[in-house]
Amino acid sequence: MTSQTGASNTSATTQTLGTMNTGVVAQQGQLNSSTVAQTGGAANTAWVRQSGVSNAATAVQNGGVGNLIDIRQAGLGNNAATLQEGGESNHIDLDQDGDNNLTIATQTNGADNNADIDQDGVGNAAVIVQDGGVRNAIEVDQNGAANEAWVTQVGGERNEARVDQDGDGNISYVDQVGGLRNDVGIDQMGEGNYIDAYQEDGYRNSTDIDQDGDYNYAGTDQIGGEYNSIEVRQDGALNTAYARQEGGARNSAYIDQAGNSNLGLVLQSGLDNNASINQVGDLNSADAIQMGNANSSDINQSGVGNVAGTMQVGNLNSVVTNQSGSGNYAGTAQAGTSNSAVIDQSGMGNGALTYQTGVGNSASVTQTGVLGTSATMQMGAGNISTVTQGGMMNSAAVMQNGTGNVSTINQ
Repeated sequence: MTSQTGASNTSATTQTLGTMNTGVVAQQGQLNSSTVAQTGGAANTAWVRQSGVSNAATAVQNGGVGNLIDIRQAGLGNNAATLQEGGESNHIDLDQDGDNNLTIATQTNGADNNADIDQDGVGNAAVIVQDGGVRNAIEVDQNGAANEAWVTQVGGERNEARVDQDGDGNISYVDQVGGLRNDVGIDQMGEGNYIDAYQEDGYRNSTDIDQDGDYNYAGTDQIGGEYNSIEVRQDGALNTAYARQEGGARNSAYIDQAGNSNLGLVLQSGLDNNASINQVGDLNSADAIQMGNANSSDINQSGVGNVAGTMQVGNLNSVVTNQSGSGNYAGTAQAGTSNSAVIDQSGMGNGALTYQTGVGNSASVTQTGVLGTSATMQMGAGNISTVTQGGMMNSAAVMQNGTGNVSTINQ
């Protein structure tokens, strides 16, 4: 069935092998163009309606059995092209409302693949590609102007990528390469948010990002896979979060930012590493770098202008950094096995530097005043250092080398 109303509309429909194949095109307006081609049979459906001027829709289904392509376009200059090749219950649903929207969706090797795209506004663009099949699902919803989403899934089996953007100028790129139960969920609300998420060798990898505000950036990379997980939350404006997990299994990274102009960075390589960053306030900066196995880093910041950095190389090392107030700085580096450091800063302008190398060393620094400084260096095994500072402009320095040394400073 083809129904056209207006001037200079064109439509071409081709169906080859039958059994309830359906191609229906309805066009209203001017200069609309539609092409539907279906090859393999059994209940295939391609159903296109266009309204407005210069809309173009192309739907191609190759292998059959319950495939469905449903395209709706209303406005000016909308363009949608879809391709499904390997068949069996594949589903593509495109809905564009507004002007100059563009959607390209491709599914190749099928079996319960699903792509659902909804664009509302002006100048939205979405390109969706699924390669290897078996119950892959992609869902993109864009509302506003100049939203962009590029989603690619290659190795398939229950992969899922979901992008929801509300506002203007949101941009989201999602790549999943190796398959098996990978999951990426991205939600952006506001203006000028930008996300780049990339997962390569997969097995239960998961990335969950939520941004609320304006001009936030979140980029995540997971490369070597096996139930790795990254979760990023940003609320406010001009926040930046980047988490990268390279080789390994069971790594976990979490970044939560609330406020403005905060920076959170996590880099992990190895097995069973865990890093968490929580920031509340403005102009806070935190980074955690871990290389090895079963390392843990926990950074909590509240206030304004606090800086915390953690670097760990080895196995079973642990760092906890708590900052509240303003202008505090904490830098912790650990190399070896089973070292631990706890840094607590409240007040203003305090600084703590901690370095440990060896096995089983422990350092604790507590600063509750103004402009206090602490430097701790421990080398060896089983050393313990405790520094407590309150008041103004106190200074402490600890250096221990050997085994079983104990130092306590109270100021």
